[in-house]
Amino acid sequence: MTRILCCRDFSQPVERSRLVVLQRRSTEESWGLKISTSEDGLFIQELQDSPSLAKWHQEHPAPRCQIQPALAILEVNGKEDSEEIFDQFRTATLVEMTLSSVMTLSQQQNFAIAAKRDRKEKELAAVGELLHAVDGATAGQCSICLDEMQQDSKVVQLSCGHVFHKACVKKWLLTKRMTCPLCKQTPVAEKARGCSHFS
Repeated sequence: MTRILCCRDFSQPVERSRLVVLQRRSTEESWGLKISTSEDGLFIQELQDSPSLAKWHQEHPAPRCQIQPALAILEVNGKEDSEEIFDQFRTATLVEMTLSSVMTLSQQQNFAIAAKRDRKEKELAAVGELLHAVDGATAGQCSICLDEMQQDSKVVQLSCGHVFHKACVKKWLLTKRMTCPLCKQTPVAEKARGCSHFS
């Protein structure tokens, strides 16, 4: 179990910083932090499920003590170099971090880019769950691009039964609407349908 030792705020001339000390049982236990880099240093990109963060937020509910995305990591265990900080996260069972709520322009830009990429990956994964592969030879014509579907074509079927080229319908679902281009039904993931013939 991860133990949280302390949280202390202190002010610096230009930025608001906080000291956070986290402890874990072993190096196999996750800190629950997805960390990204920029030319100016490291920052927290995303929080992940972990006992250490759950306990931290429970024991330190004040907003000034919260660990959250978009905090710059200034120092970990006295180390300021990015590689040395990563090494501390990999090998230490106790980390003393200085975090700042003020990120550089480079960190802000990288945070926005990574957040957009993560959002797009989640959207792609969600769309992938809506598609069921079928044989292209018997599918006919794709109603989006109007090309005939060949046997070697990647063809998918939505829960409503309509079939399309995989690339065409993925683009449609991600950029147009989350409905079937033909019948306008909202596709349902195979898991949610509970149909045993889809695997």
